[in-house]
Amino acid sequence: MELECRRLGMTEGITTALIRRADIFMALERYNEAIATLNNARGVLNNRWQHDRGVEVLVKLAQIYAYKQQWQVVSSLCGEGIQLVEEYRYKVTSQYMQSSYLTSRIGLYALGVRAAYELGDYSSMLEQAELSKCRSVLRYQQRTLAFTTDQEQTEREFQHVLHTNRLCQYR
Repeated sequence: MELECRRLGMTEGITTALIRRADIFMALERYNEAIATLNNARGVLNNRWQHDRGVEVLVKLAQIYAYKQQWQVVSSLCGEGIQLVEEYRYKVTSQYMQSSYLTSRIGLYALGVRAAYELGDYSSMLEQAELSKCRSVLRYQQRTLAFTTDQEQTEREFQHVLHTNRLCQYR
């Protein structure tokens, strides 16, 4: 399949074939070959489909390096992938589609949190855990609901707590 896709210049097909080959290597616990295959898939993608297939490749690479307990590499891969997801996340139109988009990529956040924990980088751990939350419903509700006086007071108190927390982090 991969050779035929290469002959036809079908980037998506080549990437799919390489990802499936890497899955086989992973199942056989031939991790170095899986890494090489996934890096080949990244090379085929270049800058195309990075928010989609590129993230899938990064998740698989992070899984392998997590198995090998190479947490610094896992953290780097997850950081790169999370950046891609966050750039594209709110371009998805419907709030339910945003949730679905994140659901299929949540493993990246989970591995990033684990890597940060293993590295003792608790600030990154909390930041990535916060990013993993589905905020689309909250954003939608903020636009559509009128705040009552009680809700406005609660919002001010919440913002004060957030602001105080941020100040404490930088001291």
